[in-house]
Amino acid sequence: SADPRNVLRPPAGVTHVVECGPGRVLSGLNKRNARELKSFALTDGADLDALRSQIEDVLAAYPGVTVQSQAELKEQIQSSVNQVLAVIVALLGLAVIIAILGIVNTLYLSVLERTREIGMLRAVGTSRRQVRGMIVLESMVIALFGAVLGVALGVGFAIVDDSTHADV
Repeated sequence: SADPRNVLRPPAGVTHVVECGPGRVLSGLNKRNARELKSFALTDGADLDALRSQIEDVLAAYPGVTVQSQAELKEQIQSSVNQVLAVIVALLGLAVIIAILGIVNTLYLSVLERTREIGMLRAVGTSRRQVRGMIVLESMVIALFGAVLGVALGVGFAIVDDSTHADV
């Protein structure tokens, strides 16, 4: 007979069936078969805390094995997903900052390269306000063109990607 300290006797309200391995069922849990444990089937009114403490006692020999309720597992997975999303949001924010710096740099270089043209416009009577308006209008046209092109390419790639995964 098995050592009573090594065999888990399910508390009242817990079915005696332990689900384990593909197509196999155990009627008890001991240190030898604990590594195959996947879940316990509980009935209404079961003492979950008593069951948990018994399982943790049996599984103490396996430091890599944890006992979790469905809610705890869900919380752990949500925490992992939230961490990944936080990294993605941080990377997207960094990408936006880099894009803004690129646009500002491009416009600044455009103004520097056209110093003679701006000087000639000023010499023939164009006001500073008109020159500034011309530069702002040019930057808005470039931004609009970039946005339209980006959306069109994004939608096109999404359609192609969706059609290649249609059978999944």
